[in-house]
Amino acid sequence: MDARRPFMPHDARMIEWARPLDRPVLLLLSKCDKLSKRERAAALATARRALAASGAAGEIMAFSSLSGEGVEAARARLDAWLARK
Repeated sequence: MDARRPFMPHDARMIEWARPLDRPVLLLLSKCDKLSKRERAAALATARRALAASGAAGEIMAFSSLSGEGVEAARARLDAWLARK
């Protein structure tokens, strides 16, 4: 999801879709390179509260395809989750 935007209804629908599968979700806050450190921290905190309120298990990471931030961390997290199957 776009880190510059609030948690949207379609974001909630995607999380709801994943809940019955009993799998964690990985929310990537894209375009984080466009935010200041303060804005990024606020976006992460807001998204974490929304994920917690949904009752779904998962993680949230800052991500930027432009700078590459979060790419390796996301891959590592997904690899770890898939290895547990």
